[in-house]
Amino acid sequence: MGKIGYEHAVNLLGDILSQDDGLTLKADGIYVVLPPEDILKLLTPDEIAAISMHPKNDLTKPALKFPCTIKEFESFVEFFGLDDEVVRERMKKVWIGGILRY
Repeated sequence: MGKIGYEHAVNLLGDILSQDDGLTLKADGIYVVLPPEDILKLLTPDEIAAISMHPKNDLTKPALKFPCTIKEFESFVEFFGLDDEVVRERMKKVWIGGILRY
């Protein structure tokens, strides 16, 4: 069993993640990114809570830190609703039965 790093995440999610969606891919992990302050001022507390969801409840840390296990990656994808058919197909190409192909 290997660990998933930045290079795997780029192949799996690189074209899907966008700061406009509140997530950004960095060398050490994937971060939740809040919109600029002028936009935040226009949002209700419920809206801010929704866009600041973080699996570890700490926006200063990556929502998914690299390297990570396949299970951690799958949990991240599920938590953020990224587990669509495109991502599942890409995941099949990268690993089979919990073993990374590269």
